[in-house]
Amino acid sequence: MSETGRRSAMRRTLSPTGVIAVVLPLLTVGALALVRPDPASIPAQGAQEVRPDRVDLVCPSALTEPLLAVAVAGAEVAGTATAIPESGDAEPVEVEDDAVTRLSSPEVTELRGEGDLASSLIAARVQERGLAATDCVLPRPDYWFSGVGAGAEHVSVLELTNPDDGPAVADVTVWARSGQLDVPTLRGVIVPGGETLRLDLAQEVPRRTELGISVVVSRGRLAATVEDEIPSLGARAATRGWLPESGEPATEQLLLGLAAGEGSDTLVLTNPGADEARVELRVVTQDASFVPEGLAEVRVGPMSVETVTLSEVLRRQVQEGALGLELSATEPVSATLRSVVGEDLVHATRVAGSTNAMTALVPPGEARLVLAGAEGSGIAQVTAYDADGRRLQRRRVELTDGSGGEVELRRGTALVRVSSKRTTVAAAVVVTGRGATVVPLEELVRRSLVPAVRPGLL
Repeated sequence: MSETGRRSAMRRTLSPTGVIAVVLPLLTVGALALVRPDPASIPAQGAQEVRPDRVDLVCPSALTEPLLAVAVAGAEVAGTATAIPESGDAEPVEVEDDAVTRLSSPEVTELRGEGDLASSLIAARVQERGLAATDCVLPRPDYWFSGVGAGAEHVSVLELTNPDDGPAVADVTVWARSGQLDVPTLRGVIVPGGETLRLDLAQEVPRRTELGISVVVSRGRLAATVEDEIPSLGARAATRGWLPESGEPATEQLLLGLAAGEGSDTLVLTNPGADEARVELRVVTQDASFVPEGLAEVRVGPMSVETVTLSEVLRRQVQEGALGLELSATEPVSATLRSVVGEDLVHATRVAGSTNAMTALVPPGEARLVLAGAEGSGIAQVTAYDADGRRLQRRRVELTDGSGGEVELRRGTALVRVSSKRTTVAAAVVVTGRGATVVPLEELVRRSLVPAVRPGLL
């Protein structure tokens, strides 16, 4: 057969059915590629705000007296309160609206509120001799403390409590006057479930100068508190208390609550940033704030701690009615004002203004409420209750922009509440007697955010 005949035979094998079998799939793929479906519509949904139905308040170890004060502040609500000692044998606590229940147990490390009262439960450790008090705290992911001692003349113990069953892990960063310190033993600190770990900073990082520390919880939940002591030296008696948390570094701060009498005052500033901070100090009174003569601007180097002695200036201002210190800095700093008055350790506390109701448990003694930092004209309504929940007094304080006030609380006051109208105001209680202590007023956590969780699209 000729060559031409063979080519003709091959052409005859390409039937129409074969062409369709090849071309049709290609056309289908091309058509699908041209289709542009509308994107799936996902409705925006933010976190839901709900009233908490459980709260865990972690309390520090007792100093010398095992007194623990517990209360439900606000409207009468249903629920249960439970005291949980370190041994784990929980006991119910009887609580009533605005009444204060006092427990005498050094073993209790946690107060748990369940039901509606969870958002109203408050608790505090109290020491009547060498007066001292500190709130039981909600576990948080980070804490800041300035003015920590790690030497022979000032000793601080960092206490980490894990309220859960599983282990928790924290990293402790330390700053000194010389800069940030490398302390390997304070990185990756493990606290077993249900246990408390006490870290004596004089052993972990011995220093003669004041320190600043931050605690960052990388796993689980932890409550961090600091026990503070000025040891005895010669004729000077030892004094102990709790160092209040100085809060996240900020450029504007108000330290409220100054005890009158002979003593010394030390301001400790921690600058964790990379730039130098310049800090202006202003004395706060009932009417205004001002820079008194002799109170110069303070410079705090980057990533360092600066200590300022204010005794000569501040003791004179306290006699003339000073309520606290106002700090204005060019860079965020953490601050603590420590005083030793009548051989007792006292810390002014950092406070924040609020328009919501604020509450505090009041230790036994002579107590006065101090108000400051009003932002605009308004009224502060002050209500005091005794331990049985009976109202002892009600007082209205007129406020103007930048003003404050003082209210002497009646003997026997165990709980105080401040509600403001048309303005924000900050408040603290100064208690004197067998020593002195300062207690901040804080608003309760009435709402918590629950994140919206839904399937994602791949």
